[in-house]
Amino acid sequence: MKIILLSLLLLFIGLVAQAQTMMMDTPPKEADVIIIRTPDNGQDALVKLSRVLTAQGYSIATLDRKLITLVTKPKAFSAGAPSTLTIRAHTSAGPESLITIEGDYPISGKQTTGKANYSTARQGVSRVAFDQLQKAAAAYPGGQLLYGKD
Repeated sequence: MKIILLSLLLLFIGLVAQAQTMMMDTPPKEADVIIIRTPDNGQDALVKLSRVLTAQGYSIATLDRKLITLVTKPKAFSAGAPSTLTIRAHTSAGPESLITIEGDYPISGKQTTGKANYSTARQGVSRVAFDQLQKAAAAYPGGQLLYGKD
């Protein structure tokens, strides 16, 4: 049993180390995750993020303080054609937090969603959605933005 727990712990540490090495100060091509580094604790950070998003016109669909997660209702934006963006966020527990945020938009004519990402096509729906996500993240007071690819 101890061997299994130790193996899981080492796997978790490896995954955290890998995720941290993928974080960058500027969005790399195809970045689809924005991380806000903040001195706020997990629950306070989530509440503060919900206020920031509400001030930007988003409505909060769910805010779970136990799981430290947040999901917005879809908010309309335009990328040549009307679309909507849903933001999903979760944060780490502890005295300082990393808030991970991602965004999804519906793909026209399909029963699936696309993921907001920093694509090179500046006017494409995924890039415009990412720009909206970045705008929301940048409004978090005192946060440092980092970028990664899920």
